[in-house]
Amino acid sequence: MKKLIVSFLVTIMAVMSFTIFRVQALEPDTTNQLYPLRKPSGSSYWDTSNPSEWALSDATGKIHAKFTLPAHTSLMEFKDGIGIVRNSKAYKWGLIYDKGKIIVNYKYDYISSFFEGFACFRQGGKYGFIDKKGNEVIKAQFDSCGGFKFGRAVASINKKYGMIDRTGKWIIKPEFDGISYFPWTQQYSNDPILIKQGDYYGYIDSKGNIVIPPKFVRAQEFSEGLAAVQEQGKQLGYINWNGYYVILPQFYYATPFYNGIAYVSAWKADGKTLGGALINKKGEWIVPPGDFAPFAGDAKGSEGILSFSTYAPDGLAYVGAVNTKGEIIIPAKFESIGLFYNGIAMVRLHGGQEGFINTKGEYVVEPTYFGSFKSEYGALTFRNGLYAINGGLDGYLDYKGKLVIPPYR
Repeated sequence: MKKLIVSFLVTIMAVMSFTIFRVQALEPDTTNQLYPLRKPSGSSYWDTSNPSEWALSDATGKIHAKFTLPAHTSLMEFKDGIGIVRNSKAYKWGLIYDKGKIIVNYKYDYISSFFEGFACFRQGGKYGFIDKKGNEVIKAQFDSCGGFKFGRAVASINKKYGMIDRTGKWIIKPEFDGISYFPWTQQYSNDPILIKQGDYYGYIDSKGNIVIPPKFVRAQEFSEGLAAVQEQGKQLGYINWNGYYVILPQFYYATPFYNGIAYVSAWKADGKTLGGALINKKGEWIVPPGDFAPFAGDAKGSEGILSFSTYAPDGLAYVGAVNTKGEIIIPAKFESIGLFYNGIAMVRLHGGQEGFINTKGEYVVEPTYFGSFKSEYGALTFRNGLYAINGGLDGYLDYKGKLVIPPYR
């Protein structure tokens, strides 16, 4: 048997260095979404130096609207009859209706996705919120802001973080050095909220009361009632809402639980080398530490797939995958395998070709593309069940790899 080597542990360990006060683009709500398509124009495929023709299609491929955007302008997102547009020359953002009519002229420095009807904007170095009519419902006054979930959002001022309601009123005063609160990760409205105070992490409730004191050097958000944490001089373990260890510190890497499974790294039986493993919520091995690196089977971890890498006679490393029993289900023949999402993942061959595979390693999209597929945190990003090839320039694929929305030509 060829020697298996851990190929991703260094990268994955780096992910555990939490930066919980970074404001970023968030996964938007995608119900009733129309999908933007653009005709290639200009001197190159992605060139927007000339006015560009756009169309909006539903998930069946039916075109609902056509319009032209000015030069240097891109349609970043479209949902519920409203599009977010960006002018790359002026570095300004705005909003449009489905016919290309401007709701908000290009006056903002940034506009995020909409969450619970509000989008965060930046203007003059400050952040506020607009609604879907373009009204500034919360004036620009914050140093940063995040998306709304359960009627609250993170905001910061003078390098301190708190939470606001939909009127912009502070419901948790800005007194923390960081708050981790992302709309797509908050499972319940009463989940403890991860905060940073000085060099340590702890948890507060929805009113800002500290429920688990800041004493951890690393910590995650709660998932399925447990959170991975690490105290100074110890390894990672899992605590419950009361701050008690349910799974004692023993891991060098640990992911949130999804569907009762978490991915960890720990010492193998020889006590000399680290290995990837799967555990249940009791801390019992589902797959003991072995020569593979853990990654989520899909965006929620339900596939239970772990990657491994092996060197071939040609001197190159090839990546495959094993299941929750440690059985090889995808032979090592790829340069890389991305995270699985709804049963499919992007793969890349050593020649640079990209395609999609299912959990059996079978191609659902043959590897004929080059640089066409983008991912977020390693997983393909599907919007309402469809994936944009080259940002929509080449149409949209469904989970089976079928081209359901053809390119706009």
